[in-house]
Amino acid sequence: MAISKIHARQVFDSRGNPTVEVELTTEKGVFRSIVPSGASTGENEACELRDGGKEFHGKGVREAVENVKTIIAPALIGKDVCDQEGIDKIMLELDGTENKSKLGANAILGVSMAVCRAGAAAKGVPLYQHINSLAGSPKMVMPVPCFNVINGGVHAGNYLAFQEFFLIPVGAATFEEAMQMGSETYHTLKGIIKTKYGLDSTAVGDEGGFAPAVQDPEESLKLLMEAIGAAGYDGKIVIGSDPASSEFWKGEENVYDLDFKNPNPKKENKRSREEMVATYVRYCETYPIALLEDPICGGGLRGPRDAHAEGGLEGGDCRGRPLLHELEAGCDGLGEEGHERHAAEGEPDWQRDGVHCCVEALRGQQVGRLCLAPLGRDGGHLHRGPDGWPGHWPPEDWCAVPQRAPCQVQPAASH
Repeated sequence: MAISKIHARQVFDSRGNPTVEVELTTEKGVFRSIVPSGASTGENEACELRDGGKEFHGKGVREAVENVKTIIAPALIGKDVCDQEGIDKIMLELDGTENKSKLGANAILGVSMAVCRAGAAAKGVPLYQHINSLAGSPKMVMPVPCFNVINGGVHAGNYLAFQEFFLIPVGAATFEEAMQMGSETYHTLKGIIKTKYGLDSTAVGDEGGFAPAVQDPEESLKLLMEAIGAAGYDGKIVIGSDPASSEFWKGEENVYDLDFKNPNPKKENKRSREEMVATYVRYCETYPIALLEDPICGGGLRGPRDAHAEGGLEGGDCRGRPLLHELEAGCDGLGEEGHERHAAEGEPDWQRDGVHCCVEALRGQQVGRLCLAPLGRDGGHLHRGPDGWPGHWPPEDWCAVPQRAPCQVQPAASH
């Protein structure tokens, strides 16, 4: 089914910042996508083209919108929306840069997602089935939902350096039960925070998690453990975290500054790379941490590799060995051979390379006993194994169900 028209406009995301909306027309109708945009930015993320200047504090996207209308659209009119890979390849060639800095990743991504939705309509199937087909039709399973319940970093107005802490109800037998476990523990956590820190600490951050008046990441872990126990889910809910270390890495000093939001940061809150790895190892030995996203920034590919080598965090048993996920840097805890391959070839990234590269990655993204489906801006999804824990699924069981809708703005609510 051929594309007859592509239009774009500047709209606003959940944080009130401009972003790109794309409107694609075929004989089946009009299909829209809104480009997600996060508050934090990985050091190797593609270029989100912004206008600069005074308007919208430099965050306008009118140039990216014009690139869609005047460069991308003429090249794609008449193309078949079912040819996702071919269309994405055309846009990459039109851009011609390593990080999408000519047309803007936000321009390319918006069109790519609208094409994906139009392709599903052309086939007469739901979007998730179309994505599954693009991924080679593996058996589909429901992902374990991750509940983003404590916010820090650039997502919240407290002094907590780590950006997100998740509840992951891996002990649930069904998705419905997982939602119940997450909801009950979330509200239990709210009561604990209110009692310990006061009502104002139950205000929420950008993504719906509480933003208590804490600074030490371990204090957040203790709060989660207390809430899990009080809700009656000990052993059934594990913890994930997105430290977003690229936000508190100080390259000029070669340190991680856990006090980076303080105008007068304390020297004792700065960590070397080795000290940061040791901190993660201690956390993972003490708490049931199953997922770390962007834990190591400075040092590129060496960071997660060293976390595995020095800390023994090879992504095996999630009850003591978490997955270290660093999609933006092209490394995700794969071990020596995998790191070398990813360093040479690069990791497919939805924002960098469009839809087709990410669904292709579904067939090869397998780490220890945890599987990733990099179908969002920041990456992966955790999947249940047959024993209730995140599982080492065989290739035929890899999941092609995105946890976040591909046309969704980076949400202000929890995942």
